[in-house]
Amino acid sequence: GHATTFGYTPMGRLAAVTNPLGEATHFAYDAAGRPIRTTFADDARTEISYDAAGRPAAFTDEAVHAWRVAYDARGAVVAVTNPAGGATTYSYNLDGTLQRMSDSDVGPVSNRYDAARRLVETVWPDGARVQYAYDEFGALAAVVDALGRTNRYETDADGRLAAAVDPLGKTNRFTYDAAGRLTNAVDRTGRAMAYEYDLVGRLMAVVDATGVRTEFSRDANGRITGLITPTGTWHVERNLSGAPVALQTPLGRRTDFGLDALHRVVRVTNALGQTSTRAYDARGRATAGVDPAGRATAFAYDPRGLPAGIQLPDSNAVAYAWNALGRLETLTDFNGAEWTFAYSPMGRLQSATDPLFRATLYGYDANGRLAYLVHPGGETTGFTRDANGRVLRIQHSAGPDLQFQRDALGRMTQANDVDRAYDAEGRLVSEAHAGVTNAAAYDAAGRLEWAAYSNGAFAVHYEYDNYPGGAGRLTAVSDSLTGTQIDFGYDADGRLRTVTLPNGEVITTTWDDLDRLTRLQSGEQVDLEMAYDLSGRLTNAVGFAPLDPSGHVETAIASLTFDAASQISSPGFAHDARGRVTATPERTFAWDGASRLTSIVPSTTNPQPSTLSYDGFGQLRTRAEAGNTNRFFYNPAIAGAPLVAETDAATGAPLRYYVWTPGGRLLYVIDAADGNQVYFYHFDATGNALALTDTNKAVVAAYAYDPYGRILASTGTVTQPFTFSGAWGVRQDGASGTLYQMRARWYDATIGRFLSPEPLWPQLAEPKALNPYQYAGGDPIRFVDPSGLFVNWASGAQVFTDAQLDAYLAGGMMGLMALLLQDVDLDGLSMDQIRWGLALAGVNEENVRRQLHDRFERRKAEHLARHPAPCHGQPFDSQPQRPPDPAQEIAAQLGRVPALNKQTARYQPVSLEPQSSSPASELSRLQDSAPEKMVGIAFRTLNSEDPAGQTLAKALIDDGILTPANLPGNREPFPEPDPAPTPPLSGSLTELGADDLVAEILFSPGALWSAGLRPPVRRYAIPAAAHKPIRRAEAPPAAPLPNPGDILDWMVGPEALRDYARSAVAPPPLAPNRFQGRRYPDLQKTRNDAFSRVAAHLQSGDMAGAREAMDALNQAERDLTDYGRLNLFAPLYKE
Repeated sequence: GHATTFGYTPMGRLAAVTNPLGEATHFAYDAAGRPIRTTFADDARTEISYDAAGRPAAFTDEAVHAWRVAYDARGAVVAVTNPAGGATTYSYNLDGTLQRMSDSDVGPVSNRYDAARRLVETVWPDGARVQYAYDEFGALAAVVDALGRTNRYETDADGRLAAAVDPLGKTNRFTYDAAGRLTNAVDRTGRAMAYEYDLVGRLMAVVDATGVRTEFSRDANGRITGLITPTGTWHVERNLSGAPVALQTPLGRRTDFGLDALHRVVRVTNALGQTSTRAYDARGRATAGVDPAGRATAFAYDPRGLPAGIQLPDSNAVAYAWNALGRLETLTDFNGAEWTFAYSPMGRLQSATDPLFRATLYGYDANGRLAYLVHPGGETTGFTRDANGRVLRIQHSAGPDLQFQRDALGRMTQANDVDRAYDAEGRLVSEAHAGVTNAAAYDAAGRLEWAAYSNGAFAVHYEYDNYPGGAGRLTAVSDSLTGTQIDFGYDADGRLRTVTLPNGEVITTTWDDLDRLTRLQSGEQVDLEMAYDLSGRLTNAVGFAPLDPSGHVETAIASLTFDAASQISSPGFAHDARGRVTATPERTFAWDGASRLTSIVPSTTNPQPSTLSYDGFGQLRTRAEAGNTNRFFYNPAIAGAPLVAETDAATGAPLRYYVWTPGGRLLYVIDAADGNQVYFYHFDATGNALALTDTNKAVVAAYAYDPYGRILASTGTVTQPFTFSGAWGVRQDGASGTLYQMRARWYDATIGRFLSPEPLWPQLAEPKALNPYQYAGGDPIRFVDPSGLFVNWASGAQVFTDAQLDAYLAGGMMGLMALLLQDVDLDGLSMDQIRWGLALAGVNEENVRRQLHDRFERRKAEHLARHPAPCHGQPFDSQPQRPPDPAQEIAAQLGRVPALNKQTARYQPVSLEPQSSSPASELSRLQDSAPEKMVGIAFRTLNSEDPAGQTLAKALIDDGILTPANLPGNREPFPEPDPAPTPPLSGSLTELGADDLVAEILFSPGALWSAGLRPPVRRYAIPAAAHKPIRRAEAPPAAPLPNPGDILDWMVGPEALRDYARSAVAPPPLAPNRFQGRRYPDLQKTRNDAFSRVAAHLQSGDMAGAREAMDALNQAERDLTDYGRLNLFAPLYKE
C-alpha cells in the first residue's frame, strides 16, 4: 500500500516521517524538547536555536544562512536581522501596541491608537497619513487614505461584510443565507451573481447576471466529478483514493494520468495515446520530464530548493545563483554570458549589470519606492508620486516628460494629451485624443457590447449566445456604417469551427484531439493542412494560398556575429549604451528617453525619413513621411487596445477603420477613402494575412512571407498595414515589408530580432526568452510575440492568473513588473502596454483589468473585515469575518495533494468523523486537510468570458487557490498559434499533484505534457522585511511537535506576512498589540499538549475527545500565529 510511516523518540516526539517511496525526513530536539533541526531526505537541513528564555533566536536555512530575532525584557520582538545584515526594528507603547517600525532601507512607520487600543492612524516616512474609523461594535467602518479619500465598509448583524463603498460612492453588496454562505454578490453596476448549495452546504451551481448557469456534479464523497455547462459536461474520473486519473471533454476526448505513491503525476497519456513522463527528487522537486518524442528537460536546484539550472532539449544549460535573501544574484545564459544583480541589505535592487559591464542603478524614496534610475550612458528617469504612492510624473532626461492625472480610485484618467473615462467597475468607456473620442458599452455580464468609433460616426455591435442554451460565446460582429455582419460557430468542446462572411465565404477550422489546428480553409482563397511531431512541433503545412512563398524564396546567406550581451556586432550595426539598435545596413534609428523609436532613416542616396510621435500611454499617434502625416486612434476597451481608425492629420479626413473581435482579433477593414469599401482578412494559423477579399469574393491583396516576416511577394493595390502577425494588431511600417511595430517594441524582419531589449527581461520562468532581442522564442513557425513583451505560447484567450502575475513580478529585472502594475515602467512602458502583452499572449485584456481591480478591491475589503482590532482584555480571534469563499468549499471537496504547499502548516477545523480504521492515518488525514495543502481544483480553469465562470474564477483566485484558464466557450473565433511546450505559471513545478495538473489542462488539452515543467519562481521581496521561506517535510508531522521551521514561519515567514504584504490597504487595520498575558513558550506548550491529546484520543478510539482536543489545537495554532503577527508585522506595508 501507499503508507506514510512515523517514528517517535522515547519521549513521544516525532523523530521521522517516511513517505510511501521510502524518503525520510528526520527531526531532532534539545533537552527541553524544542525542535532544533530538520534533516530532509536529500540530507539538506534547517536548524533553529533559542535564547535563555526559550524563545526562537535564530533560524539557519539549508544554505547555512541565518535569521536572528531579538526581544525586549517583556518578550516582544524588537529586531529581526537577516543574513545580509539588514535589520527590521520595532518599538512599543507602554500598553504593548506597536508604536514604530523601521528597517535598514526605510525610515520609521508610526502608529497612533484610540482609547480602546484600536489603530486610528499610520504615518509613513514621507509624512503620508492613513486613518481608520470604527462602528459602535468595533468593526472597521472606514479607511481614509493619504489623499483624504474614504472607503466605507458595512457589516450585517453577524459581522459579515455586507457592503463596500468606494470613494466615488459606488457599492459592492453581499447577501448570505441562514448558514452564512454567500448567495448573492452585486457589483458596482448592479450585476448580480447567484450561488446555490446542496443540503449539506456544498456549492452546486453558479448563475450569472444573464442567466448562464454552471453546475457541479459530485460523487458519494462529495468530490466534484463533472462540470456541467450549457454546451456539455466535462468529466473527471478518480481512483479509490479520490485522486483524478482521467479527464474527458464533452466530445469524449480523454486524458489519463499515472500517479506515484505520493499522488504526483509521473505519466500523462493524451487523447492521441501519446505518453509523457516526469521524475522527482527526494524533496519532491521535478528533476526531469520527457515528452512523447523522447526529448528531455532537466532541472537542478540549490540546497534551498531555488532553481540552479535548466537544461532544455537541444540547447546549453541556463544557470542561476541566488544571494542569502533568495534574490537572483547571477544569471548565466545559454552562451555562458553573465548578468549580475546587487541588492541592499533588505533586498532592494541597487544595480543590474550586463555582460558588457553596463550598469543600471536604482534609487528609492523614504518609503522604499523607486524614485529614479540611472541608465547606462548617464540618462536618468525620475518618478513623482502622489501621497498614495501612485506615479503622477515620469521625467526622462532625454525626454519625454510624461504627466498623469488620476481619479479618486487611482485610475489614470489623463496621460499628457489623452483622456480616459471608466464605469463603476473600472471598465474603460471612452478615450479621447485630438478631438476624437472612441467609446464602449458593456452588457449585463460585463462583456463588450458596443464599440463606438470617431465621435459616434458608427458603432460595432457584439452578440453572444446567452441562456437558455448558450454559454456566453461570441456569435456575431456587425457594424452600423456598412451593415456588415460576421457570424461564428463552435463545436461541443467550445472550439471555433466556422466563421461566415457576408460575401458568402466561410472560414472553417479543424482541430485534432490535442486542440491543435490541423486544417484551415478560408473561403476559396486558402486551404492549408498541418501536421505535428510527437513533441507538438509543426512539421508540415501543405495546401494553397493566393501567393505561394515557395515560389518566391530568395537565396541569401548572411553571417552575423554577436557580443556577450546578444547584440549584433557585425559591420554596419550599431547600438547605444542602453542596448538599442541605432543603425543597420538598411536604416538608422533614433530613440527618446522612454525607449520609443522616434525616427527611421533609410540608408539610401535620397532618404525619406519617417518621424514618429507617441501619447502618454505609449501609443503611436502620428507618422510623418514625405510631407504626409497620418494620425492613429485606438480603443482600449478591445483587448490589446488595437488601432481602430486612421486619419489624415492635416485635414482630419478618415482613411481607414478596422473592426476587431472583443478579444483583439482583426476581422475586416473599411476603406473610408474609397467609399467605405469593406475588405475581409484571410489569415494563416499564426495570424499572417495571406489575402484580402472584397464583398464579391475577389482577391484585392495577397502576401507571402518567410518565417520571420519578410514579405517575399505581394499583389494588389489596397493600402493597409496589417500583414505579418496582422491578426494580432502588428503593423507594418511603410512598404518595406521588414519593419513592424509590435506595440512595446519594434521588430526588424531582416535580422529576425527586436531593435531594443526586452523591457521585462529576464523572465526567469522562460529560459528560451533569455536573449533580450529574440523574437517568438526563436520559433516563429509556432509562436508569435505581437506585444513585444510576451511570447504567445498557447491558443485561446486565457486569463492571466495570479500565479503568472506573481511570477512576472518576481522575474522582471529591476523589479519591473511591480512598477508596471503601478502604470509605469523604467522605459516608459505603460500599464496599457502590459495589458496588450497579456491580451495578445493569450489573455483577454478586459479580464486582466477586471481581475487586477477586483483582486485589489476584494482583498482590501476582506482583509479589513477579517482583522477587527482587538480591545484590551478581550479575547482575540483572528478567524476571517468575511463571506464564505466558494474556493475553499470546492477545494475541500476535491480532495488533497499533500505535496501541494509545504510552506506552512496551519490547521483549521475539519471533520473528525473517522475515514479509516488506522488512528495514525486518521491523524494524517486531519493534518492534510489544512487549506494550504488542498489542491487548486480541476475547475479553476472556468471560462473567464463566461460570466458564471468569470465570477467564480475571481472568487477562487482571490485566495490564491484557483487558477483560471481557457474554458472552451472562450475561444477567440480564429485559430491561434500552436500550444507551446511550456505551461501556464500556476502551481508549483516541484510538487505537482494530479488535481493540480487537471486544473492546468482541463480546458486546454493541447498543453498536457507541458503542465508542471516550469521551475518555481519564488519571490520574497514584497514586503522587504526579514522573512524566509522554510522547506517542509514530505508529509505533515503526525505528532505533538511542529516542523522546526514552522515557529519562525509563524513569526517572520512569508505566510505570516502574506495577508499584509499582498493587502491592497496601505497598512492593515489590525491594532498591532503585543499578545497580552501569555508568552510564546506558554503558547507553544499549549499547542503541543493539545496535539498530544488529539493523538491519544485517536489511538484510543475516543472520537468525541479527539474533536474537543482538535478544537483546542486549532485555537492554539491561531494563538501562535497571532503572537507573531501582533508582535511583529502589523501595520507593515504600503504599496
